[in-house]
Amino acid sequence: MVLTYYEIKEAVQDSYERLHIRGGYDEYNTFFASLNDYDQAEDFSLTEECCLYLNFAILFMKNNASFDFMEERLAELIKEENLIIYKDELNEEYISFEKDLNELKSYLYK
Repeated sequence: MVLTYYEIKEAVQDSYERLHIRGGYDEYNTFFASLNDYDQAEDFSLTEECCLYLNFAILFMKNNASFDFMEERLAELIKEENLIIYKDELNEEYISFEKDLNELKSYLYK
């Protein structure tokens, strides 16, 4: 991973404010414009992808915005078998990741 979990979380917030709030992009275009920026990097990892999806989903959830366009991939990313990879790569930041993941799961699986 190039960025830490906290850096990704902050970058997601910045992208949301810059593109959606100030730029007028809808949620779909905000998300995919941001994802595209990272996806172009050669060393973009599964963990980074999951962190982006997770943090955008939480932002959309907190702002009562639909994120159904990303739910299928998000469900794949948060499968139990992937959590082992994330825990290994995130190290001590995994606690924050897991807290955010549990917050999202409690929303999705009410």
